[in-house]
Amino acid sequence: MSRVTGMRVVALGAAGLVVLAAVTVGHAASVGVSARTMGAGAATVPACDSDGFNVSQAVSGMNVGTVTVSGIAATCAGGTMSVSVNNGTTTATSTALVPAGGGSLPFVFVIAAGDAEQIDVLVTGP
Repeated sequence: MSRVTGMRVVALGAAGLVVLAAVTVGHAASVGVSARTMGAGAATVPACDSDGFNVSQAVSGMNVGTVTVSGIAATCAGGTMSVSVNNGTTTATSTALVPAGGGSLPFVFVIAAGDAEQIDVLVTGP
């Protein structure tokens, strides 16, 4: 390939990139926006259980065996309860459907009981 032909290839490639950039910018410019400001806000999310849950755990040997969540209000029925246990190294999660009438739910885990143990409970729905 001669030097002139090589320069033409480079020039054509550069021209192609310019056209591609112009099409992309033109497309982005055609995207409509309804507001010219951004902001942040907060919304209150209603809880199905206003007084919270009771959480207890039973250790089996060196493992967390069962986490029982009790005091679940009937208004949580039909929601999905998720319980996560974190021993500082590993996290295990289990979910169950909250039964009609609320009450209590046992969650079975096989995770080593650690010093930095944390249990999180979350209900989504109903």
